[in-house]
Amino acid sequence: MKRYGILSINATIGLPEILEFSPDTMNSFVKRYREITESDEYSGFESVNEAYDKLSSFAVLTHTIGNFCLVPKGFNTHRNAMQNDFWDLSLLELKTKGFKKFKPEHFKQYIDTFFLWDYVDTNYEPLSLFLSNDDFKGKNGKGKDDRSKYNNFLENVEYAITNRGKFMVYMLNHEDKLKEFKGKLNSDYDFFAMYNKFLESGELTFDLRMQ
Repeated sequence: MKRYGILSINATIGLPEILEFSPDTMNSFVKRYREITESDEYSGFESVNEAYDKLSSFAVLTHTIGNFCLVPKGFNTHRNAMQNDFWDLSLLELKTKGFKKFKPEHFKQYIDTFFLWDYVDTNYEPLSLFLSNDDFKGKNGKGKDDRSKYNNFLENVEYAITNRGKFMVYMLNHEDKLKEFKGKLNSDYDFFAMYNKFLESGELTFDLRMQ
């Protein structure tokens, strides 16, 4: 069932019919840009100019298909207020607490359905975009304020958005592959092995800029 702004996901693609979703931008450009450029470590024109290439790439990528996703209805506003739009912290909340009708037991299906493997490990535990995984305690960008933290974030986000986006474009251009993929949802299929095989296949040849 489709409606403007809200999508009800059918169980045939891996999620219960009771769940409703709305579109969201996973990684916010404006909030992260302001945070980075106003931090003590990047204060002043020289330091920001030094990070120009990474910030420019980040600006472009946040406006491509790989940075858009469906989230549980109402979660967009909620995570903006509670998680300051950090996508990894948002996933951590869905994994541990759920949101309204979305329960933690739906998390794996959610990751598989929307191609979000770059943001979790093989046990479907959310990964930090800022810190080493060992340091990921739900703090994320609210802790250390150093340049390596932001460099890690920009590199991790670029990797995740680019690869997920190219996989999405590939699926949109290969209806047979998409149909086969949907048939494997809600099963013990090794999605990580499939995704890694895709990344190694040389199929990453698409322009992700929105037309």
